[in-house]
Amino acid sequence: MNDHPSQSEIAHDLLASLDEERRGYVGISAVLEIFWVLRSRYRVPRQPLCETMRELLMIKYLDIESSAAVVQALAMYQKGRVDFEDALLAERNVEADCGFTYTFDRAASKAASSMELLTGASRS
Repeated sequence: MNDHPSQSEIAHDLLASLDEERRGYVGISAVLEIFWVLRSRYRVPRQPLCETMRELLMIKYLDIESSAAVVQALAMYQKGRVDFEDALLAERNVEADCGFTYTFDRAASKAASSMELLTGASRS
């Protein structure tokens, strides 16, 4: 975004310094924070936001926690039927061998096959 030129330069230099011996790591909470800042603060539209997040996944020597789940969640979000955060939650639960994730979000339960709508009847 380059809204803080000095910080942008520092971040660029850090990424450029990564190599096989000195890898970077982005945890899932940081992935969510990056996504939120781009969507909410900078109001990046859905398609460019997905492209930017995919570029993050492609940075050499930068490891992203649950990268496969992030990729799947971005694909679901890009289709416009589920929020990225909900899709990522569902995909991480799949990674953890959960059969499904309960949700009150009707749209999310329809968009993600691993999500089940929580209703009064779901508890029995």
